[in-house]
Amino acid sequence: MTKTQLRKKYKSMLRDVHKGLNKSLEKAIRSGAIDIKSAEDNYRLPKNILCAALREEERKYSPPRPNRAQKIVINNIYKMI
Repeated sequence: MTKTQLRKKYKSMLRDVHKGLNKSLEKAIRSGAIDIKSAEDNYRLPKNILCAALREEERKYSPPRPNRAQKIVINNIYKMI
C-alpha cells in the first residue's frame, strides 16, 4: 500500500464515520433518552453524545475478534496520535 492509497481509504472511511455520527445524533434526539430542554447551553451534552457516537463508530470499525497482534498495533498507533 502506498501513502496515497492509505490516505484515500482513510478519507473514504472518515466520510462514512461522519455520516454515522450524524445518524447517531439524530437517533439520540429521537430516543427521548436525553432532556435537551433542560440541558445547559454549553458543550457538556454535545460532548456526551459525541462520545457515545464515537464508541458506536469504534464498534463498527473494530476487528470482530481482534487477536493480540492487532490489539498491539492499534494501541501503538493510539500512543503515537
